[in-house]
Amino acid sequence: MAPPLPPLHALRCVEAAARAGTMAKAAAALGLTHGAISRQVRQVEDHLGVALFVRGPRALTPTRAGELVAAAVARGLSAIADGVAAARGLAGGPLVLSCEPTLTLAWLIPRLPRLPRRPPLEVHVVQGGGAIDLARAGVDVALRRGDVDLRGYHAAPVMDEWLGPVCAPRLAARARRGTAPTLHTRSRADAWASWRLATGQAMPRGPRRTFDHFATSLSAAAAGLGVAIGPYPLVHDQLAAGYLVAPWGFVRGELGYHLLTRQPLAEDPRAVALLAWLRAEAARTHRRLPRDPRRGAAPAATRTRSGSSR
Repeated sequence: MAPPLPPLHALRCVEAAARAGTMAKAAAALGLTHGAISRQVRQVEDHLGVALFVRGPRALTPTRAGELVAAAVARGLSAIADGVAAARGLAGGPLVLSCEPTLTLAWLIPRLPRLPRRPPLEVHVVQGGGAIDLARAGVDVALRRGDVDLRGYHAAPVMDEWLGPVCAPRLAARARRGTAPTLHTRSRADAWASWRLATGQAMPRGPRRTFDHFATSLSAAAAGLGVAIGPYPLVHDQLAAGYLVAPWGFVRGELGYHLLTRQPLAEDPRAVALLAWLRAEAARTHRRLPRDPRRGAAPAATRTRSGSSR
């Protein structure tokens, strides 16, 4: 008979401590006290008869035994999360979707009223950007731009990204003359460089203004403060309403948007339905995309290449 395992809640504390690097950070992640984490780790060490960490003044360093235990627990937690997600999918409950904040506000939310009703698709949206651990974040799927590392996910392409400078209509003439202010963001500092690389065109020579977030720069452009780079899905509705214009049209960028899942998409009927709906909305969005007149590529909602997968 195999020897009994240490208590599972104590093993979870070991994994959290190895991942966080300090007892304090592990405690914050699990909602426990520093002392509780320390006692649980010591309990596992006593059970196994081996030290799991070298305790420094400011950090924990896992021993070889600690690495083995932490990795095994992490695999177990991942398998549990996969099983729970699969069971939730069979139950037909809400699908939890993590979506980048600007894409959520500017594109996703205005289209949610068109979610399929037969069969019903219920989606709970949480905002989040960048790399994500779906299991730890408690979400089923994530919609991300392709600048995150797609390894470790099943990544289904949703839509290409098309880039173009946008501004308020009253600023269009100055933009074409190259004298309008340009708007930049710290959260996506490469936006203008990506457009210049795709078009070979110089950016306007006016004053430069920088904002913290991408959504803020687009709001500033609509207010007439300058010219911002607008990925087409994020500015489609404001272009249609006349708040923004695109003096040079749009060109295809190098990166698109992907729906990320932990298991193969076909294992969750809700994710399959969501992907189909997202692609249909992407096609609707790109139907009248104003292209850069100097470039002949036709717009497309999705690329034909397959997404990355585990």
